Amino acid sequence: LRSLGCRLAYRKPPRPRNLLWSKMEPKTPLLQELETDFVQLTNKENEMIDPRTALEGKTIGFYFTSNSCMPCRDFVKKLEATWQACKSAKKGFEVVLVSQDYQKEAYDEYMSHSKFLSIPFEEKDLRKSFKERWQVKSWPWVVITDDKGKVLNPKGNKALLEGADQFPFSVPAVQNFADVAPLSLNKQVCFFAFIDEGKKAEPVKAELESMAKSNKDMVFAYYIEDAKDMPSSAKKIAMKMRAFAKAKPAVSALIIVDVIGRVKHVRYDLSAGSPTKFLQDYQSGSLAEKVGTGQIPAQP
Repeated sequence: LRSLGCRLAYRKPPRPRNLLWSKMEPKTPLLQELETDFVQLTNKENEMIDPRTALEGKTIGFYFTSNSCMPCRDFVKKLEATWQACKSAKKGFEVVLVSQDYQKEAYDEYMSHSKFLSIPFEEKDLRKSFKERWQVKSWPWVVITDDKGKVLNPKGNKALLEGADQFPFSVPAVQNFADVAPLSLNKQVCFFAFIDEGKKAEPVKAELESMAKSNKDMVFAYYIEDAKDMPSSAKKIAMKMRAFAKAKPAVSALIIVDVIGRVKHVRYDLSAGSPTKFLQDYQSGSLAEKVGTGQIPAQP
Protein backbone atom coordinates (compact mmCIF):
# COMPACT_ATOMS: atom_id res chain seq x y z
CA LEU A 1 0.00 0.00 0.00
CA ARG A 2 2.77 2.44 0.83
CA SER A 3 4.34 1.84 -2.59
CA LEU A 4 1.11 3.04 -4.14
CA GLY A 5 1.18 6.23 -2.07
CA CYS A 6 -1.88 5.24 -0.06
CA ARG A 7 -2.52 6.62 3.42
CA LEU A 8 -2.87 4.02 6.12
CA ALA A 9 -5.25 4.10 9.05
CA TYR A 10 -4.68 1.98 12.12
CA ARG A 11 -5.07 2.02 15.87
CA LYS A 12 -2.47 2.31 18.56
CA PRO A 13 -2.30 4.00 21.97
CA PRO A 14 -1.05 7.60 22.03
CA ARG A 15 2.57 8.19 22.94
CA PRO A 16 3.42 8.60 26.66
CA ARG A 17 3.11 12.13 27.99
CA ASN A 18 6.72 12.34 29.09
CA LEU A 19 7.82 11.60 25.51
CA LEU A 20 5.54 14.32 24.17
CA TRP A 21 6.86 16.98 26.50
CA SER A 22 10.48 15.85 26.19
CA LYS A 23 10.46 17.27 22.67
CA MET A 24 10.49 20.71 24.34
CA GLU A 25 13.57 19.82 26.40
CA PRO A 26 17.18 19.71 25.19
CA LYS A 27 19.12 16.45 25.04
CA THR A 28 21.87 18.13 27.07
CA PRO A 29 21.05 20.60 29.90
CA LEU A 30 21.65 24.16 28.74
CA LEU A 31 24.39 25.17 31.19
CA GLN A 32 26.20 21.88 30.63
CA GLU A 33 26.00 22.47 26.87
CA LEU A 34 27.55 25.92 27.23
CA GLU A 35 30.27 24.62 29.55
CA THR A 36 31.11 21.73 27.22
CA ASP A 37 31.58 24.16 24.34
CA PHE A 38 33.51 26.64 26.54
CA VAL A 39 30.94 29.35 25.86
CA GLN A 40 31.02 32.51 27.97
CA LEU A 41 28.47 35.31 28.01
CA THR A 42 29.39 38.96 27.58
CA ASN A 43 28.00 42.43 28.35
CA LYS A 44 28.34 45.97 27.03
CA GLU A 45 31.67 46.35 28.84
CA ASN A 46 32.87 43.32 26.83
CA GLU A 47 33.48 41.36 30.04
CA MET A 48 33.40 37.56 29.92
CA ILE A 49 30.78 36.14 32.30
CA ASP A 50 30.34 32.55 33.39
CA PRO A 51 26.89 31.31 32.25
CA ARG A 52 26.36 29.17 35.35
CA THR A 53 27.03 32.09 37.66
CA ALA A 54 24.67 34.35 35.72
CA LEU A 55 21.86 31.93 34.85
CA GLU A 56 21.69 29.02 37.29
CA GLY A 57 18.30 28.79 39.01
CA LYS A 58 16.77 31.49 36.83
CA THR A 59 14.15 31.80 34.14
CA ILE A 60 15.86 32.93 30.95
CA GLY A 61 14.57 34.99 28.04
CA PHE A 62 16.64 34.43 24.90
CA TYR A 63 16.06 37.64 22.94
CA PHE A 64 16.48 37.41 19.16
CA THR A 65 17.01 40.82 17.60
CA SER A 66 19.29 42.88 15.38
CA ASN A 67 20.64 46.40 15.37
CA SER A 68 18.61 47.27 12.25
CA CYS A 69 15.28 45.85 13.49
CA MET A 70 12.89 48.80 13.73
CA PRO A 71 10.01 47.00 15.56
CA CYS A 72 12.56 45.83 18.13
CA ARG A 73 13.27 49.38 19.28
CA ASP A 74 9.89 49.86 20.90
CA PHE A 75 9.73 46.26 22.09
CA VAL A 76 13.10 46.36 23.87
CA LYS A 77 12.04 49.34 26.00
CA LYS A 78 9.14 47.32 27.37
CA LEU A 79 11.33 44.23 27.74
CA GLU A 80 13.84 46.25 29.76
CA ALA A 81 11.04 47.55 31.99
CA THR A 82 9.79 44.02 32.69
CA TRP A 83 13.34 42.77 33.30
CA GLN A 84 14.04 45.63 35.71
CA ALA A 85 10.75 45.09 37.54
CA CYS A 86 11.65 41.41 37.99
CA LYS A 87 15.02 42.40 39.44
CA SER A 88 13.40 44.85 41.83
CA ALA A 89 10.96 42.17 42.95
CA LYS A 90 13.82 39.66 43.26
CA LYS A 91 12.31 37.36 40.68
CA GLY A 92 14.94 35.21 39.01
CA PHE A 93 14.73 36.41 35.44
CA GLU A 94 17.61 37.10 33.06
CA VAL A 95 17.65 38.15 29.41
CA VAL A 96 20.31 36.88 27.02
CA LEU A 97 20.72 38.55 23.64
CA VAL A 98 21.01 36.26 20.62
CA SER A 99 22.10 38.71 17.94
CA GLN A 100 20.93 38.25 14.37
CA ASP A 101 23.34 40.84 13.03
CA TYR A 102 25.62 39.78 10.18
CA GLN A 103 28.34 42.35 10.84
CA LYS A 104 30.43 42.67 14.01
CA GLU A 105 30.19 46.47 13.78
CA ALA A 106 26.38 46.33 13.99
CA TYR A 107 26.54 43.94 16.94
CA ASP A 108 29.04 46.16 18.76
CA GLU A 109 26.87 49.23 18.20
CA TYR A 110 23.85 47.42 19.67
CA MET A 111 25.79 46.13 22.67
CA SER A 112 27.17 49.59 23.43
CA HIS A 113 23.77 50.57 24.87
CA SER A 114 22.34 47.14 25.77
CA LYS A 115 21.42 46.31 29.36
CA PHE A 116 21.42 42.57 28.74
CA LEU A 117 23.91 39.76 28.70
CA SER A 118 24.72 38.37 25.28
CA ILE A 119 26.01 35.33 23.48
CA PRO A 120 29.23 36.66 21.90
CA PHE A 121 29.06 37.57 18.22
CA GLU A 122 31.89 35.11 17.56
CA GLU A 123 29.65 32.21 18.62
CA LYS A 124 27.99 32.18 15.20
CA ASP A 125 27.24 28.44 15.18
CA LEU A 126 25.61 28.57 18.61
CA ARG A 127 23.46 31.57 17.69
CA LYS A 128 22.34 29.78 14.53
CA SER A 129 21.71 26.57 16.47
CA PHE A 130 19.42 28.33 18.97
CA LYS A 131 17.47 30.01 16.17
CA GLU A 132 16.89 26.71 14.40
CA ARG A 133 16.29 24.69 17.58
CA TRP A 134 13.53 27.00 18.76
CA GLN A 135 12.17 27.70 15.25
CA VAL A 136 12.50 31.45 15.52
CA LYS A 137 10.96 32.99 12.41
CA SER A 138 11.38 36.75 12.92
CA TRP A 139 12.32 39.31 15.51
CA PRO A 140 11.78 40.64 18.07
CA TRP A 141 11.30 37.13 19.42
CA VAL A 142 11.92 35.92 22.99
CA VAL A 143 12.13 32.23 23.87
CA ILE A 144 11.56 31.58 27.58
CA THR A 145 13.38 28.61 29.13
CA ASP A 146 14.44 27.40 32.54
CA ASP A 147 18.14 27.06 33.36
CA LYS A 148 18.18 23.52 31.96
CA GLY A 149 16.93 24.71 28.60
CA LYS A 150 13.38 23.37 28.89
CA VAL A 151 11.13 25.64 26.85
CA LEU A 152 8.50 27.34 29.02
CA ASN A 153 7.22 29.61 26.26
CA PRO A 154 8.46 29.29 22.65
CA LYS A 155 7.45 32.89 21.96
CA GLY A 156 7.09 34.88 25.16
CA ASN A 157 6.74 38.37 23.64
CA LYS A 158 3.11 38.84 24.64
CA ALA A 159 3.59 37.64 28.24
CA LEU A 160 6.65 39.87 28.65
CA LEU A 161 4.78 42.93 27.39
CA GLU A 162 2.17 42.34 30.09
CA GLY A 163 4.80 42.93 32.75
CA ALA A 164 6.58 41.26 35.66
CA ASP A 165 3.30 40.02 37.15
CA GLN A 166 3.28 37.37 34.40
CA PHE A 167 6.58 35.83 35.62
CA PRO A 168 7.73 33.14 34.72
CA PHE A 169 6.06 34.05 31.41
CA SER A 170 4.82 30.55 30.61
CA VAL A 171 2.41 29.75 27.79
CA PRO A 172 -1.25 30.40 28.73
CA ALA A 173 -3.28 27.26 29.34
CA VAL A 174 -5.46 28.13 26.34
CA GLN A 175 -4.18 30.30 23.51
CA ASN A 176 -5.61 32.22 20.64
CA PHE A 177 -4.64 30.25 17.53
CA ALA A 178 -2.74 33.31 16.25
CA ASP A 179 -0.38 33.08 19.24
CA VAL A 180 0.63 29.42 18.87
CA ALA A 181 4.35 29.34 18.09
CA PRO A 182 5.85 27.07 15.41
CA LEU A 183 7.82 25.13 18.02
CA SER A 184 4.62 24.18 19.86
CA LEU A 185 2.86 23.26 16.64
CA ASN A 186 5.68 21.01 15.53
CA LYS A 187 6.74 19.47 18.85
CA GLN A 188 3.58 19.00 20.95
CA VAL A 189 0.18 17.43 20.58
CA CYS A 190 -2.24 20.25 19.75
CA PHE A 191 -5.98 20.42 20.44
CA PHE A 192 -7.64 23.10 18.30
CA ALA A 193 -11.22 24.34 18.51
CA PHE A 194 -12.31 26.03 15.28
CA ILE A 195 -15.43 28.04 16.10
CA ASP A 196 -17.55 29.50 13.31
CA GLU A 197 -19.05 32.38 15.35
CA GLY A 198 -17.57 34.40 18.19
CA LYS A 199 -20.80 34.26 20.20
CA LYS A 200 -20.29 30.50 20.61
CA ALA A 201 -16.72 30.79 21.86
CA GLU A 202 -16.94 31.31 25.63
CA PRO A 203 -18.31 27.91 26.71
CA VAL A 204 -15.85 26.14 24.41
CA LYS A 205 -12.92 28.16 25.77
CA ALA A 206 -14.06 27.43 29.33
CA GLU A 207 -14.08 23.69 28.63
CA LEU A 208 -10.63 23.91 27.05
CA GLU A 209 -9.38 25.69 30.19
CA SER A 210 -10.66 22.82 32.31
CA MET A 211 -9.06 20.22 30.01
CA ALA A 212 -5.73 22.04 30.00
CA LYS A 213 -5.38 21.80 33.79
CA SER A 214 -4.78 18.06 33.63
CA ASN A 215 -3.01 18.01 30.25
CA LYS A 216 -0.16 20.46 30.68
CA ASP A 217 1.96 18.72 28.04
CA MET A 218 -0.49 19.66 25.28
CA VAL A 219 -1.31 22.84 23.40
CA PHE A 220 -4.93 24.05 23.56
CA ALA A 221 -6.03 26.84 21.24
CA TYR A 222 -9.14 28.30 19.67
CA TYR A 223 -9.76 29.95 16.31
CA ILE A 224 -12.84 32.11 15.72
CA GLU A 225 -13.82 32.15 12.05
CA ASP A 226 -15.63 35.51 12.10
CA ALA A 227 -13.03 37.34 14.23
CA LYS A 228 -12.23 40.73 12.68
CA ASP A 229 -8.77 41.09 14.24
CA MET A 230 -7.29 37.74 13.18
CA PRO A 231 -3.91 38.31 11.47
CA SER A 232 -3.69 37.19 7.84
CA SER A 233 -0.77 34.90 8.73
CA ALA A 234 -2.97 33.07 11.28
CA LYS A 235 -5.77 32.75 8.72
CA LYS A 236 -3.36 31.13 6.27
CA ILE A 237 -2.04 28.60 8.77
CA ALA A 238 -5.59 27.83 9.91
CA MET A 239 -6.54 27.03 6.33
CA LYS A 240 -3.47 24.82 5.97
CA MET A 241 -4.27 23.06 9.24
CA ARG A 242 -7.82 22.33 8.12
CA ALA A 243 -6.51 21.03 4.80
CA PHE A 244 -3.92 18.84 6.51
CA ALA A 245 -6.56 17.36 8.83
CA LYS A 246 -9.02 17.05 5.93
CA ALA A 247 -11.51 19.11 7.92
CA LYS A 248 -14.40 20.86 6.23
CA PRO A 249 -13.71 24.57 5.62
CA ALA A 250 -15.34 27.37 7.63
CA VAL A 251 -17.42 25.14 9.92
CA SER A 252 -16.98 24.49 13.62
CA ALA A 253 -14.61 21.60 14.29
CA LEU A 254 -12.35 20.07 16.91
CA ILE A 255 -8.96 18.98 15.59
CA ILE A 256 -6.22 17.01 17.35
CA VAL A 257 -2.83 17.13 15.62
CA ASP A 258 0.36 15.30 16.53
CA VAL A 259 2.91 16.48 13.96
CA ILE A 260 5.72 14.15 15.01
CA GLY A 261 3.43 11.12 14.97
CA ARG A 262 1.79 12.29 11.71
CA VAL A 263 -1.59 11.99 13.40
CA LYS A 264 -4.73 14.08 13.00
CA HIS A 265 -8.34 13.62 14.10
CA VAL A 266 -11.44 15.71 13.44
CA ARG A 267 -14.81 15.90 15.19
CA TYR A 268 -17.62 18.29 14.23
CA ASP A 269 -19.35 18.62 17.59
CA LEU A 270 -18.67 21.57 19.91
CA SER A 271 -21.55 20.90 22.29
CA ALA A 272 -20.85 20.81 26.04
CA GLY A 273 -18.73 17.81 26.95
CA SER A 274 -17.79 16.96 23.38
CA PRO A 275 -14.24 18.42 23.52
CA THR A 276 -13.54 16.48 26.73
CA LYS A 277 -14.90 13.24 25.26
CA PHE A 278 -12.89 13.75 22.07
CA LEU A 279 -9.67 14.10 24.06
CA GLN A 280 -10.51 11.08 26.22
CA ASP A 281 -11.09 9.00 23.09
CA TYR A 282 -7.73 10.09 21.72
CA GLN A 283 -5.87 9.35 24.94
CA SER A 284 -7.50 5.93 25.31
CA GLY A 285 -6.39 4.96 21.80
CA SER A 286 -9.96 4.38 20.63
CA LEU A 287 -9.57 6.70 17.64
CA ALA A 288 -8.17 5.41 14.36
CA GLU A 289 -4.95 7.33 13.78
CA LYS A 290 -4.61 8.72 10.28
CA VAL A 291 -0.94 8.77 9.37
CA GLY A 292 0.02 10.78 6.30
CA THR A 293 3.20 11.50 4.40
CA GLY A 294 2.56 15.06 3.26
CA GLN A 295 4.27 18.15 4.58
CA ILE A 296 2.96 19.50 7.88
CA PRO A 297 1.94 23.16 7.62
CA ALA A 298 4.16 25.47 9.64
CA GLN A 299 3.56 29.02 10.75
CA PRO A 300 5.28 31.81 8.85
